[in-house]
Amino acid sequence: MESPLQKMLPPDLYDDVAEFGNSFSIEKIKDVTKTEIPTWKGYRFAPHFIPELGQFAYDNWSLKEGDVLLASFPKTGTNWMMTILRRLFYNEEELELVKQLPNSLALLEAGGGKKLDILDRLPLKRRIIATHMPAELINLERMKENNAKVVYVMRNPKDQLVSFYHFSRKLFGKNQTMGEFIDNGWEKFFNSAVNGDLPTGTLPGEWYPHHLLAWYKHKDHKNFHFVYYEDLKKDFKKELRQLAEFLGVEITEKQASEIEEKCSFGNMKQDITSYTKDAKTFQTANLRKGEVGDWKNYFTVAQSELVDEKIKECLGSTDVTFTYCLSVTMETIAQSIPAEHRDVWEGMVNFDFAKAYGKVTTAEVLEVKGHRLQPTFPAEGIEYAMDNWTPKNGDVFVASFPRTGTNWTTEIVRQIIYGRDPEKMKIAKSIPLPLMLLEGGLANKFKIANHIPIPRMVVATHLPATLINVDKFTQANAKFICVVRNPKDQILSWFHFAKKLPYLHLEPIRDLFQCDWEQFFDNYTTGKQPIGLKEGQWYLDHLLTWNEHKQNKNVYFVYFEDIKKDFVGEIHKMSRFLGVDLNDEEAREVAMNCGFGKMQQASADGTSDHDRVRGEIGVLRKGEIGGWKDKFTQAQSDEVDRQVREKLGKTDFRFTFEA
Repeated sequence: MESPLQKMLPPDLYDDVAEFGNSFSIEKIKDVTKTEIPTWKGYRFAPHFIPELGQFAYDNWSLKEGDVLLASFPKTGTNWMMTILRRLFYNEEELELVKQLPNSLALLEAGGGKKLDILDRLPLKRRIIATHMPAELINLERMKENNAKVVYVMRNPKDQLVSFYHFSRKLFGKNQTMGEFIDNGWEKFFNSAVNGDLPTGTLPGEWYPHHLLAWYKHKDHKNFHFVYYEDLKKDFKKELRQLAEFLGVEITEKQASEIEEKCSFGNMKQDITSYTKDAKTFQTANLRKGEVGDWKNYFTVAQSELVDEKIKECLGSTDVTFTYCLSVTMETIAQSIPAEHRDVWEGMVNFDFAKAYGKVTTAEVLEVKGHRLQPTFPAEGIEYAMDNWTPKNGDVFVASFPRTGTNWTTEIVRQIIYGRDPEKMKIAKSIPLPLMLLEGGLANKFKIANHIPIPRMVVATHLPATLINVDKFTQANAKFICVVRNPKDQILSWFHFAKKLPYLHLEPIRDLFQCDWEQFFDNYTTGKQPIGLKEGQWYLDHLLTWNEHKQNKNVYFVYFEDIKKDFVGEIHKMSRFLGVDLNDEEAREVAMNCGFGKMQQASADGTSDHDRVRGEIGVLRKGEIGGWKDKFTQAQSDEVDRQVREKLGKTDFRFTFEA
């Protein structure tokens, strides 16, 4: 049976590629117990380096016009940038081809034999070759003459050291020669690295900053582009556009969003399964955390100061400036907002829920298409979204009625999408409240909604489907997760919550909400309260509007009670719907981070702006199943059962009323 690679390459080329892959693999490197340290022109290298290949390439071979040399020091973002470049250059068929090729073909100094001949015969218009070699050992003048491009990735040396420490232990764990540096703990590794004892393509006594300095001498040449790893983390699209312009590639906003999502740390981990066995081994060792600031968990103060001193000594005469910690602030996010809309952003950042409604004396009830909105929700934003706004590809809307599990499910979705990327999670949880709720805020918020620097927004909504352009949203590949909770527990939770909302204490609606339980129950279940529905409607009617879209592949229904019964199982189902492949350990971590107690504590502590607001308005109460039994009279229970039969009897909705 033909392999996928056989179908993509001519027979003679496939035979050479297969022979090369068998002769040089990551598995073989891992299994070598003792090797000499490869040395070329005084530079010392890791075991995979072939000096003869380096010499032959210097004398006889070069990249061609349009090709890209991806230069970097180990663990500074090479794999990430390789993924980005491939997404910029290649179509899906070409992407599949490069995934099936031996991993070492992509690294200039790895492998031997017919490697360079194979590279010249690959059916790719633009080739991308990575290297960790120093600039002194590459014939850069010939590359400049051929109009090849060089992209150099820089990363702060403290995070680079920690990442390289873990990577080396995974890749060279059996190698006695390398074991001298990696088997005796972090302190030994650190000292070996900064003293220039590690064989990393440097001269004795030199390390990462010397490697960077040699390449940085070419920074003013038109064919060289330098990019900071941390800048990619801060504003991916900005750096992507600059990179694309340098490479002569035109990309649309939609393409930029797709590349950002595909190149997220979580998706790259997930994508490992589509690679060859050799590449899987390498990528598994290569992808660890990808965080900025992880070094703080390893460095002593003295080690940090020593690195600062050595960096200043080596790079002090350059304009190289490292970022050692990313503080996600409103100012950081604001950089991605177009200048002409910054005033909209600042207004949302400064929005104070308590102050905004503490001075209001009357509760104005607005209508949209006959639906009576809750006070505080302006009609213009809802109308604008229906007619004029389209979400980004992959954005997620948690559609639910108040008190059915909105905040819980929203947090679960955020953890599924961004749990692997702490920096993106910080941004997601720093977004001002009006942007977190579809119907919150004025129409001008949609001028900035698609500029928040994360690939996928997670937005909640309590609107019925009749006030959302569901077809338009899902055609843009937005996703809806509809949360369903048994109506008896929902009524009781809404009763307690409504008493905490200041705008429900005002005339002319005060008596509809601020009343005893019996009156509240009647006002609610007869549709007298303005809650985003038409007069006479309540929660069950809201569910009916969403039931109309149950056949839409981008609409998914989840029951509050099912999450309570099988938390990890429901997380897996939601993650599959969202296109995120979580393993069991990751799903359990999401469950742990979204435990009711942990979310309550985060709200009490004000861990993020979103947690703080959630705590101020008392969003989290008990989250139990069956609490209604302690409050409902038998007559009230029977009335809800009757309405469920009448309104939902012909649907698939089935409620769980007790644990």
